[in-house]
Amino acid sequence: MQDGIVLLDPDLNATFLNRKMREFWEISEELATSRPSYASLSPATGGLRPDLAPEDAADFAAKRLAEVRAGDHVRDLQTTDNRRVRAHCTNLAGGGRMLTYCDITDLAAMRSSLSGWPPPIR
Repeated sequence: MQDGIVLLDPDLNATFLNRKMREFWEISEELATSRPSYASLSPATGGLRPDLAPEDAADFAAKRLAEVRAGDHVRDLQTTDNRRVRAHCTNLAGGGRMLTYCDITDLAAMRSSLSGWPPPIR
């Protein structure tokens, strides 16, 4: 599968991370099966943001956690190696969340060449 998938329980503990997500976040199989909290994984998601000053990185992680807690949303992120990733957060029955991450770098480049898109990442 090309997309990264994370399933979170109602307490936002990861119950499943597919291989693509484990590779992308550089998470060992052992850590993935230990049901880590999404908050504890946020340092590992450092690649899913533009280069930020250390004080801004913590704010970014807190903002992402708040977005996941709030539920349903779509957010475009930029990686530190300038890839664009679309993150979908979907509410699941029982209060869990499903997060999917899709690389949209090629789509963003094509759209940019046609229309001046994308807007800056915040």
